[in-house]
Amino acid sequence: MGLNEAQAREQLAHVRVGSTQVASTARGWIHKEGNEGVIKVVEDADRGVLVGATAMGPSGGEVLGALAVAVHAQVLRGATWVRCASRTSEYPVR
Repeated sequence: MGLNEAQAREQLAHVRVGSTQVASTARGWIHKEGNEGVIKVVEDADRGVLVGATAMGPSGGEVLGALAVAVHAQVLRGATWVRCASRTSEYPVR
């Protein structure tokens, strides 16, 4: 939802991308077995806001709903969206 990584890199000067395996998140811990999947976020690094997100896996819809709110609200980096599905830390970014 929002911009994917390629679109963001075409449209924005500085992009940061973070991803994590669903199994390493709180949602993955809750679901135990069958929690395969990936969550990826795309950030406009100049503004520090989330501009896109992808969630694939059995609980992807639950996580994507929260990320959709963050994209539309232009939530700042460091706020809850970067930790919404992670048990311990922010998504690694590159």
